[in-house]
Amino acid sequence: MKVALIQQRYHKDREHTIEKSCSMIEEAASKGVQLIVLQELHQDEYFCQSEDTHFFSYAQSYKSDLLFWGAVAKRHGVVLITSCLNRGQQVCITILL
Repeated sequence: MKVALIQQRYHKDREHTIEKSCSMIEEAASKGVQLIVLQELHQDEYFCQSEDTHFFSYAQSYKSDLLFWGAVAKRHGVVLITSCLNRGQQVCITILL
């Protein structure tokens, strides 16, 4: 089994960062990768170095993240391990798709 671990910097905003992640997933899948692991809290800047509640605004709906990343995994025929910050609970959830 070919595995890819994707880690990257924050790209100015959430939209650009997700676009870059999707591009890297596509590239890995085109090289025969079957399992892709994204870094913790990969959709926004990594904020866990401080305890600032301002960052809770980064939290999204778990369901919308699940649907989006599930579609990405299906489109490329890969198993994707990702995480999201769930709105309302402020907890990080690891997702295997």
